Amino acid sequence: MFDDKFDPKPDANPEEPAAEGVSEQQSESRPELELPEIPAPQPAAPPAVLYDPPRFEPRAREKQSGRGRGWKLVAGAVALVMLSAAVSSGSTYYLMKQHLAAQPANYQQAAPITSIQPVSQTVAEVGASVIPEIYRRVAPAVVSVDVEGGFGYYRTRGSGSGFVVDPEGYILTNYHVIENARRITVEFLDGTTLQAQVVGTDRTSDLAVLKVDPGDKALVAVTLGDSDEVQVGELAIAIGNPYGHDFTVTAGIISALGREIVERTTSIPGAIQTDAAINPGNSGGPLLNSRGEVIGVNTAIEAPSQFSGNVGLGFAVPINTAKAILPTLMAGETVERPYLGVYLGDVDEWYARVLGLEAAEGAVVLSVVPGTAAEEAGLRSAEYDRLDRLISADVIVAVDGQKVTDSSALVARILQYKVGDEVELTVVRDGERLTMKATLGARPEE
Repeated sequence: MFDDKFDPKPDANPEEPAAEGVSEQQSESRPELELPEIPAPQPAAPPAVLYDPPRFEPRAREKQSGRGRGWKLVAGAVALVMLSAAVSSGSTYYLMKQHLAAQPANYQQAAPITSIQPVSQTVAEVGASVIPEIYRRVAPAVVSVDVEGGFGYYRTRGSGSGFVVDPEGYILTNYHVIENARRITVEFLDGTTLQAQVVGTDRTSDLAVLKVDPGDKALVAVTLGDSDEVQVGELAIAIGNPYGHDFTVTAGIISALGREIVERTTSIPGAIQTDAAINPGNSGGPLLNSRGEVIGVNTAIEAPSQFSGNVGLGFAVPINTAKAILPTLMAGETVERPYLGVYLGDVDEWYARVLGLEAAEGAVVLSVVPGTAAEEAGLRSAEYDRLDRLISADVIVAVDGQKVTDSSALVARILQYKVGDEVELTVVRDGERLTMKATLGARPEE
């Protein structure tokens, strides 16, 4: 490592002073004694250490050599690999060092019983192993939905996706896919095309059920899973008809849960968010888990503009929401949604300060719809002065004793009831905590 060289051995003929009383002649005639060389004492072997952490020594000045740039590139690549290994084990080294510092010098530690192991497979590896089989089993139950609407010169065309939920010919899709449709055609993976009729719709959850006559064709239905068991990070698979590219499969993960899809006539609490590629035409198609079970109905994407495609923000209606109303839709009956009859806002810091609330939580009642359960229970619309400054407002903070954090939580809570159920509302008004009882009505048709 170092350039300095030295010989640790003593000189072969060291000079020694002549003894007193001995003549120079005698000194010359006496043969010279040759003493055996005494080896230098060797340092004692250091005790075995349990763990020897890496040491960093100062590097000697490099000497000029004939190695070219290619050698440096190779050395750099090797160093990069070593650095990656060092980074990946850095935390382990630190923990071991801190732990061993408190042990006796010759302490022999037994092998740990348990240790954190790296993930055996990445999401991509898991997906690559199961997606082909899932596609083979599920794709025959998926359909592309082609829609024609309007009349004469005002005809429109659109497309979406759907999937068979009953071998008798019932297909689940999104309401917005078949809204105002005059003619609906579905196509299966084997190329079979059938005419479909709408038998049931629910605008609030953006779901619809179609019916086809399979004739001699044996239809395959999907397996409906349990969206309440879905976990963030698990595999998500979408099959659909994006931009008319029939039976396209994409995959990603479950990015988040409990999102809310809110449009003018649609309110879907608890929506599933995924980064699996979902584009126009995927609407109504299934979102699957790693077992091939349907956990959601692909419904919407969030994009910078209407001309943008997928940016990794896709949303699906939880399949449990669909399962709750499927029998009603398949029977051609109207789905009745419980309705309180209020327009709401979220309590933020401003509302909390103006209304004198203890915390920025709850759903503030902005307006009460006349003749609804809210009005009958005693809820009031927000009051403002002549300068449009807020004076007073009711804030709903709990339903049947369960805390309400914001307006979305209140909507989700109300949707768990049925029409005609009585609920107890905890309301804060002008600093006073009130209890009101409301009998939920049916949501009116928009």
